[in-house]
Amino acid sequence: PMIAKGTSNPFAWQAVATGIGGRSFAALSATLLPEQRPALEARRITRSLERAAALRVHGGETLIAIPLGAAAGLAEPLLSHLFRAALAQGIATDRLVIEINADERGDLSHAVALADACTRRGLSVTLDGFAAGPIALKLLARFTPRFIKLDPSLVHGIDASVSRRLMAEGVMRLARGM
Repeated sequence: PMIAKGTSNPFAWQAVATGIGGRSFAALSATLLPEQRPALEARRITRSLERAAALRVHGGETLIAIPLGAAAGLAEPLLSHLFRAALAQGIATDRLVIEINADERGDLSHAVALADACTRRGLSVTLDGFAAGPIALKLLARFTPRFIKLDPSLVHGIDASVSRRLMAEGVMRLARGM
């Protein structure tokens, strides 16, 4: 669940599926050939939405945040699959928020293509793992996401670090201004 500061009710749930033995889909994906990865990503989307529907977290105003990989040329096929999977589970697509990884390991052009595809389809976007690095700032310069999730490394120990606090405050001011 994602809880807004000062409340006790979730405004969103993150739909995350894991593989056998709790291994992340990213770890599983790294063991596959590139041509096998789209099928794994589609399966992860399906399992995530099936689980969200089974837990009944998709009712009312609650959002469902679902991470999507920004692999080359996969934005449109994955979003088409996402729409079909959401329809099959009775999840309204206006309740979905697509998480795009904004960390420094990502590929800017693929992330921008995914953000553009989401925007064309009317989906909300969040930048996940946002820190004050070049990729994250370049993504933010290319489009305005609905949410920004700060990277845990930026906020861990923030109460004891003036520099982390100033960076987080700067990101928040920037986001509010957008």
